[in-house]
Amino acid sequence: MSDFRPQPEKGKEKKSGQKEESSETGKDNSGSAAKKRKMNTEEEFDEAVCKSSDKSPSSDDSSKMPPPSAGGPYYPVLTGRKDSKESFFDKAMAEIPRPNGNISETLRLLSLRGFDERETVALLGAHNIGRIGCQFIRPRLSNFTGTGLPDPTIPPDFLEELRRKCPDDNNTISNMLNDEHTDTARGLSVSIRTSLDNHYYKTLMRGRGLLFDDQQLMANEKTAAAVTDYAIDDGIIFRTQFAHAMAKMSNIGVLTGSKEEVQHSCSHLNS
Repeated sequence: MSDFRPQPEKGKEKKSGQKEESSETGKDNSGSAAKKRKMNTEEEFDEAVCKSSDKSPSSDDSSKMPPPSAGGPYYPVLTGRKDSKESFFDKAMAEIPRPNGNISETLRLLSLRGFDERETVALLGAHNIGRIGCQFIRPRLSNFTGTGLPDPTIPPDFLEELRRKCPDDNNTISNMLNDEHTDTARGLSVSIRTSLDNHYYKTLMRGRGLLFDDQQLMANEKTAAAVTDYAIDDGIIFRTQFAHAMAKMSNIGVLTGSKEEVQHSCSHLNS
């Protein structure tokens, strides 16, 4: 098995795919202490990456390596990614899978970028960790696709649980539910698994995916087979194939123009 333990490759540069989010996204305009902590952590991580390489990473480089606290997997990336100075929000939103997208749409969008069914399942494994806003979950709970009824693929007990966690307010819910509950300033939240392993796929096999597009992986023969493979494994197969898929994604849409530049911070444009 290939060793994906880190190392940005030294002495080499590659140019990145066009950055598809607003150049203002990283800025802390709210003054929120939480956002400041997050931004500081990201910049500290960038600095750590810089020390391991003779070239500074761009803000896109750091996104290609998972937070060390998540347990990997690590995989090699080339430093020196170029980013556009402009944002293309509408274009980006049209080219990435939607939370409420069906499996055909998800596969079509990722196939346009060169990913097959198994690679698509591996990439969505990034949903192992993180939090999901209830606004993306509520459409499944009461008026799914305008029917006035909940998503019929949600098991009844899980539907009740989601309705408790996502009332009509702005609460957030963790990506994978478990028994540890934490009260937050914004209301009840549910703690998450912090490691990137295969528990995401195990939940899909039980019909407990939070997002519709996640659970839709079980609606296609090839993607369902990949979900099963990842779920019954000890996590090694998923971690290896996730690393391969992410490394492949890092080579999408190379920028070669002179108007683009390597961004040295995720929080602001170069001065």
